[in-house]
Amino acid sequence: MGELVASLSHEITQPIASMRIYARAAQNFLDMQPPDLGEVREALAGIVGNAGRAGDIIDRIRDQIRKAPPRKEQFDLNAAIDEVIVLGEAQSPKIASGSRPGFPRDYFPFTAIAFNCSRWS
Repeated sequence: MGELVASLSHEITQPIASMRIYARAAQNFLDMQPPDLGEVREALAGIVGNAGRAGDIIDRIRDQIRKAPPRKEQFDLNAAIDEVIVLGEAQSPKIASGSRPGFPRDYFPFTAIAFNCSRWS
């Protein structure tokens, strides 16, 4: 039970922490002379996106508690991979190189995991 609570806490905390980072960035961009409204707009979009992700996580937790059947819906695989990359960068900024984390040279394990995930869905 403790592992479940820790996992759920982490899943919910991550988008909330991201929202805080985006909000602070927006404040910094507003403090510039002149304010960089384009960057503020991007930061606000990040806040909205992470708020939606936090809501989705909570909805899925509720579904599991109610023992609802798993959701089987179409999704954009590229967007899912991009989200995994963002989560990886947030968890381990040291592995980031440019805008993509540094994956091991042997990409076979990664492709095997992606293939298995697609089979399970």
